[in-house]
Amino acid sequence: LNIGQAGGWDAFLALSVDKAANSESPLSVLNGVNVVIGSWIVGAVVMAEYTRFAKRAWVAIAIPFIVLIIAQWFLQIVGALGGVVYGGDGDFTSYLREQAGFIAWLGVIGMSVALWTTGDANLYLPVIQTSSIMRRPRRVMTVICGLLGTILGLGIYQQFLFWIGALAIWVPPLIGPVIAHYYFVARGKMDAGEDARLPVVNWAALFAYPLGLLSYYYAPEWLVPALSGLAGSMVAYLVLYYLVPPLRGLAKA
Repeated sequence: LNIGQAGGWDAFLALSVDKAANSESPLSVLNGVNVVIGSWIVGAVVMAEYTRFAKRAWVAIAIPFIVLIIAQWFLQIVGALGGVVYGGDGDFTSYLREQAGFIAWLGVIGMSVALWTTGDANLYLPVIQTSSIMRRPRRVMTVICGLLGTILGLGIYQQFLFWIGALAIWVPPLIGPVIAHYYFVARGKMDAGEDARLPVVNWAALFAYPLGLLSYYYAPEWLVPALSGLAGSMVAYLVLYYLVPPLRGLAKA
């Protein structure tokens, strides 16, 4: 539909090039790739928290596949096509409102429901963590986290692209030590009672995170920042874990 409204594929490509050339704040290919990869990594990091109560293993695998492979690709493609043809402020809901008739109503209602359910799921993660750490009732932390998220979201919404780019840099190094420990230290074998033998604090993992962040600033310009941070924290964790044994932490009593 968008390609047809642009006047065909050739006209669509010409319009895309023209908008990129005349943009006040153009997005480079590297930054665009970083945003996409980083957002996928962020989704993968939090997905395990949402699927850990699945009764079947295939359900836990199917949900991330549908969300990250099918839905994510669809939204990114539709958003990119609509952004080229309609421009505007880049707001997906504004783009949907510009469509006529049934598509406009369906899009607005669908996005409203999607935002509601997404916000509900996103609220679950900080509530579980903060209520456990701060020893507060989940209902209290739900209200607090919900209010903070709403207030912060009012400002972040205006700088959404910057926020996504920042997450693409901050989050990947966070999961690096987990990946490195599971695949290289534990060799992909962790039984159900493994958590009972894990240290209270794994200092190697804590130090690996800032080192992974630093790798972003020293990585080559052609390397995607999200991947450099992920790889940097993985390497830092393995080096600290094997060369500085005290950083592994003390086992649980």
